[in-house]
Amino acid sequence: MFLFFQTEEPDSLNPLALVGRYFREDRLRRALCVSVCPGQSTGTVSDALEMAAQSEESNAAVDVGMLVPCQDARARWWAAAIAAGAHWVRGETEEATKLYHAVEAVPLDDDDDDGPVLEAVAASFDSQRAMLELIGEDSDDKEEEEEENGGGEEASKETEARGRAAVGQTLATMEVASTLLEEAVEHVMTYQQQEEQHKQQQQQRQRRPTAEAMEENAVLRVRKFSLYLING
Repeated sequence: MFLFFQTEEPDSLNPLALVGRYFREDRLRRALCVSVCPGQSTGTVSDALEMAAQSEESNAAVDVGMLVPCQDARARWWAAAIAAGAHWVRGETEEATKLYHAVEAVPLDDDDDDGPVLEAVAASFDSQRAMLELIGEDSDDKEEEEEENGGGEEASKETEARGRAAVGQTLATMEVASTLLEEAVEHVMTYQQQEEQHKQQQQQRQRRPTAEAMEENAVLRVRKFSLYLING
């Protein structure tokens, strides 16, 4: 499972619902691979946007009469997060801004195995967003200061104070994201170790019946040979 990537199980046992989930997971995994490492072997950022859109198109195809906006809220969140990041890379801040609300609504449940991963991705999103907003605010402050053209030493100090406060908030957001990313990596590694142990235990259980059957066959052979000797 790439980066502990999970979507929601469909409520319906309709085969088309299962196929739709597999399709969305495939599109989102590929889009995530491109976002992490775009290139000839993976694809371009435009490809990531297209694949996220394909996932959303499939997700929005709900059955008639269902009062829900999509089939899978978690797939919608991943599509929004991936698309927002892709728009940032392309310098399309306005397009990314339209997705902020969707990314802020993290679909977390108490029993989620991938909860730490979702929290880490959301915190990283907040960190990048704060950094971009800080750069934008800094540019705006400089323009205002130039327009005022000599608003005085007090105005410069006020602008500097606002800048320091914004930097402090951004650094705090980045620190939170860094901590959550470390926890997420540790969580995924622990989960993978547990999965590997579980597989080994299953393999051992599958081998036991074979070993028991061989032992029973050996006992039967000894009995047959004993009867052969007794009966001459």
